[in-house]
Formats: sequence, structure tokens, C-alpha cells
Amino acid sequence: MTSTSELSATRSNLFPFPASTSTKRAAYIDAHFPVVRHGCKPNGANVFVQLRMVPKKSGMIELPQQTRDFNEQQTCLGLVLAIGPSAFKDRDSGQPWHEGPWYAVGDLVMVKRHQGRRFATPVPGTDGERVVIAVINEYDVDSTVDADFEDLDSIYDQII
Repeated sequence: MTSTSELSATRSNLFPFPASTSTKRAAYIDAHFPVVRHGCKPNGANVFVQLRMVPKKSGMIELPQQTRDFNEQQTCLGLVLAIGPSAFKDRDSGQPWHEGPWYAVGDLVMVKRHQGRRFATPVPGTDGERVVIAVINEYDVDSTVDADFEDLDSIYDQII
């Protein structure tokens, strides 16, 4: 079985962080978006967004599964894993959108709370941890997150 640290070390092989990504922001992403293998790729204009992992514990208290399931459904902060080949292209002509892509693989984005189809995949090397991957259309990403990594938790906590 592949450990989480081995998968995190291979993140740069899956996709590089944008050049503007600071070391601290990359560490935040590694901590909240563990590398998982989901075994599929998006087709057409679909996009795979890994949603922020819901922790098993809050401080020293282990959260009940019902609470974790609810929190997974409320998660809006995500990491773009893969973009389908038809994304950001005119559906009739196949030409790229005149404004270009709105985001890229490796960007942190905000998605609607119940957007797209979702599936969970286990985090290797953990005791039942899992992450949720949302399969959405390219235009269903609300915004990219440009805040400093220190602000990401406060942004995430303010989403209602």
C-alpha cells in the first residue's frame, strides 16, 4: 500500500503547483488535500475537484460519522485535480474561449455546496479517512481562491 507521504511526494508528478504558489500554501494544500488515486479522468467539459478533507477530530474530540457526513456535504473549498479536454472551449466550433481558461489544475477554487456528482475515495495509509471528489462542469466553479494560505481556514469557516 502506498503511504500518504509517498503520494504527497509524487504530487509534482501529477501536476505542478503554479509558480506563484508559496511553500506555505503548498504545505496547506498537502495538509488539507491529501493525494489520492481515484482511478478515472474527466471527459468532455467536466472537471474533477477534490474537496477539502473533513477531519475525523475537532481538537481532541472525535466527530461522529453523521457529523462528518454532513460536513462533507457542506464543503465548498476544493483543489482542481483534472480538467476535461473540451473545457473552456466553444461547444460548436471547438475553439478556446476568447477569455481563456478561468482556472488551472492545482488551483484552489470555490464550488457550490451541492454542485455536481460526488464520490468518496479512501486516503491511503489512514484509518478510514476519505476525501470527496466533485465532478462538475467547467463553468460551475464560482471563484478561484487567491487569499494567502493563512486566510484559507477563516474563509472556509465563513462559508454558510
